[in-house]
Amino acid sequence: MTHLRRWAAAVLRPPARAVMQIPLARRALLAGLGLPLDPFGPAFRQDPYPIYHRLRRRDPVHFTRFGYWLVTGYAEAMTVLREPRFGHPDHRAAPPAQPHVTALDRLWSDLFLVMNPPDHTRVRGAVAEHFTPAGMERLRSRVQASTDRLLDRLEPDGRLDVIGDLAYPLAAGTIAEVLGLPPEDLDRLQPHVQSLVAIVFDVVPSRARLERANAAAGWLRDYVGRLIIERQRTPRADLLTALVEAERQGRLDHEELLATSILLLLAGYETTVALIGNGLLALLRHPEQLRRLRDDGELIRSAVEELLRYDGPIQSFGRLAREDVPLGNKLIRRGQQIYVVTGAANRDPARFPDPDRLDVARQDKGHLGFGAGIHACPGQHLARIEAQVAIGTLVRRFSRMELLTRRPVWHESLHRRELQALRIAF
Repeated sequence: MTHLRRWAAAVLRPPARAVMQIPLARRALLAGLGLPLDPFGPAFRQDPYPIYHRLRRRDPVHFTRFGYWLVTGYAEAMTVLREPRFGHPDHRAAPPAQPHVTALDRLWSDLFLVMNPPDHTRVRGAVAEHFTPAGMERLRSRVQASTDRLLDRLEPDGRLDVIGDLAYPLAAGTIAEVLGLPPEDLDRLQPHVQSLVAIVFDVVPSRARLERANAAAGWLRDYVGRLIIERQRTPRADLLTALVEAERQGRLDHEELLATSILLLLAGYETTVALIGNGLLALLRHPEQLRRLRDDGELIRSAVEELLRYDGPIQSFGRLAREDVPLGNKLIRRGQQIYVVTGAANRDPARFPDPDRLDVARQDKGHLGFGAGIHACPGQHLARIEAQVAIGTLVRRFSRMELLTRRPVWHESLHRRELQALRIAF
């Protein structure tokens, strides 16, 4: 995602002309697609899938006039995500983009999310060993207890915002418990986390968003740094202590420890919140599938996989060609940027029969909702459990759910698909 660092460098300390170029860059992005669409407009955010179909039918591996590749076919997307010759820019080898390295620069360069092997293998390994399916399954009863407590409190009102009242406190509380963060800190953490999430998933972040993100990165570095010092003095049975121990063993350096802890906090609930919200909205819009799930609760596992495919929270991933690579009938040149549009790949009829139909009993689990290959989301097992519990409990507990949000408002982003609110009555 070289665009992020390029624009962060320009916009955090920009000349006036650079600020003026942000709308122009968005228009250039639209022209580069070669289609009469506005992916920043409300119509696309409400339903991007018809456009995805047009892109894929026209050219599943498309070189845009803006100088990047768009990959929308499933087979081609899977190749890019799994092929080691596609990776990320070597941020650590690149010279600083500006004389003063900001907190955002420091954080970004140490995220294993954008590392290549062997650094990626080493840092991710310190995390992945704690997110095994068996280990996460042991959290299911605690996730269920948290969901029940939240709904017990909300049920007398007869209505709730699935995002703000249920999904966020459930996911945030769960990742806080896993990491070992004080639960009373969650409210003050939220705005800083959201400021960082907003720029990670924005192709051309605005100056204001970048400034907020830089301040948030500094605040979170200080916050996590204090917790690390506490764990060095007094270890506990939590993930943060395990990561501190990995640093002591030489498996992580201190900047990697800071960045990894912050990344887990970001990814630990933003994606899960979106999955729960998008999933329940899809079910409410398909009452026959909602009834089917209510009649057979055992379908919840396949239902969550289908909801990830049908309208997943992450719509695309960025990659860089590290050497010349043939893809489809095209040749991706070394140094060229690729955007794998997983939202389009997950609706590819060549892979998923009748892809625009929601089917909670669909058994094909080959979706790309959590990515694929070495960069697949390490927290996917926990996200699945939280979504299974939250959605399953809502469906089981409330025999009638009415959608009060008639025209949902989505966050403005090309990469992330997440509702701002989802109000229901029951």
